[in-house]
Amino acid sequence: MSIYILSKFASKLVNSLRPIAGIVNNHAPEVLTGATCVGSVGIGFAAAIDTKEHLEKEAERPKDRRRAEVVLDTVGDYKRTILVTGLTMACSIGANRISAKRMAALAAGLAAAQKEIAELRTAAEEVVGPDKAEEIQKRAEQKAKYATCGPIFRWKESISGDEFYAPEAEVLRAEMEVERRYQVCNESSVNVFRRELNLGPLGHDIDYVWDRDEPNADVDMPWIIFWHSHEVDMKGEYIMINYYTKPTEEMV
Repeated sequence: MSIYILSKFASKLVNSLRPIAGIVNNHAPEVLTGATCVGSVGIGFAAAIDTKEHLEKEAERPKDRRRAEVVLDTVGDYKRTILVTGLTMACSIGANRISAKRMAALAAGLAAAQKEIAELRTAAEEVVGPDKAEEIQKRAEQKAKYATCGPIFRWKESISGDEFYAPEAEVLRAEMEVERRYQVCNESSVNVFRRELNLGPLGHDIDYVWDRDEPNADVDMPWIIFWHSHEVDMKGEYIMINYYTKPTEEMV
C-alpha cells in the first residue's frame, strides 16, 4: 500500500514539474546566464568561508608536511569554492553553446526562407510580370512592417486620392509629426505627411503647404487638424484623411 501511495505521489510530482521543465527548456540560455551571475556571487562567498576554515585548520596542522600533502590539504579545504566555480563555468559554457546552436538554426532557416522567396518572386514575375510582382512585394513589405502595430486599414489621402494600407497608430503618428512641424517651424506640408508614411512625394513638382507667414494664411487656426471620414467605393470601405485647414498649392 505504501509503495502504491509513493508511486502516485511521484507521478503527481513529475506531472506538476512538467510545465516548469518546459519553461526552463524554452528559456535555457536565460536560465543558465542567470545561474552564471548567481554563481559568480557564490564564488566570492564560498572563497571567504573556505579561506576562514582553511586558516583555522592550517594552524592545527604540522608545519613539516611535504609539498604534496600541503596541496592536497589546500584543495580539500577549498572544495566548496572549486565546486561552485565549476558549476558556474558549466552554466556559462552551456548558455553560450545553446545560443550558438539557436543562432545557427535561425541563420539556416533564414537562408532557406530567402531562397524560397526568391523562387516565388521569379515564379510571380513569370505569371503577372515584373511590374506587378514589384507592387506585390512592396505591399507585402508594408504589411510586414506594420504587422505588430495593430489591424491594418485602407486609407485615402483627400488631396491626391492616393490609397495605402497602414494601421491607425502609424497614420496618427504621421499626423502628429505634421502638426509638430507646423507648431515649431510655422509651416508644414502634405509631402511631409506622405514621407512619414513612405508614400513618396505628390509628384509634378507640386506640394500643398500650410504656412503661417503667407498673407492668405488662416492665422486664427493654430492647428492644421486632421479628421477622418469613413467612405465606400467599389473595393469596399476605406478611411478618407481630410484637413480642416486647407493647404495652399505651391511649386517645389
